[in-house]
Amino acid sequence: MAKDLFSNLDLNLLRTFIILHQERNMRKASERLFVSQPAISKALQRLRDHFGDELFVKTHHGLRATEYANQLAESISPILDELSSTLNESNEFNPQELDGVIKIALSPFLLSAIANSLFQAIRTEAPNVQSAIIKLV
Repeated sequence: MAKDLFSNLDLNLLRTFIILHQERNMRKASERLFVSQPAISKALQRLRDHFGDELFVKTHHGLRATEYANQLAESISPILDELSSTLNESNEFNPQELDGVIKIALSPFLLSAIANSLFQAIRTEAPNVQSAIIKLV
């Protein structure tokens, strides 16, 4: 049975791996990730242990990625980009985008006091919404 490489992988290591693959330099990777060079070295060792591959080999020009590292980066880079984009998307509430019916239950006292202002505010802020006010008894 094949080893499950995903179930016990620290996903933070994948970000380090991608940055290392892009930079091919420990110092530059550490600067981009705002961590020390020893932290990058430890992360790389954990990645090597996890994947059973050297991933990067030191050369006099920096780091050279192994074939496995190149394949891995090509596969996971778009996935991590999509995940980052999804998680960083704005989740701000925009009433202009609402569509449908809003039902609001009010006591007769509040209904007579604020119903007109409430309808005007809803019509202005959420023009595609239909309002229904239910009178509480």
